[in-house]
Amino acid sequence: MKRFLMLVPTLGMALPACSASSEVLSCPPGYEPISTKPPSLLKETENDFRGDLEFVVLVDTDGSVKSVKLDSSALKRAGSGRNESSQYEDAARKALLEWRFPRVSSPCEAKVSMTFESVD
Repeated sequence: MKRFLMLVPTLGMALPACSASSEVLSCPPGYEPISTKPPSLLKETENDFRGDLEFVVLVDTDGSVKSVKLDSSALKRAGSGRNESSQYEDAARKALLEWRFPRVSSPCEAKVSMTFESVD
């Protein structure tokens, strides 16, 4: 059985801003999701990888996630399957698009970490 932990210790971390005309600020310190959804992996891919994925999410004023960008991946092959780590990345991306955050006065970016680990 595959278990994953969703860690959000880096939310609110300062991120580089975009150009002055479309500046997006980092979300406020302590800004955490109010609703989360775990990534959905196919049974045959459950034990193929473990490790960490880091994403930058763009949160709109209504608290919805508007975009998700993979910032870094430290997934390591754990099984003998032929599947690619991109299946984990895609599943995490899809789940993050369904997360909800508290309303904010202007769109902001937050870092989100997910850790995948095998559990017997």
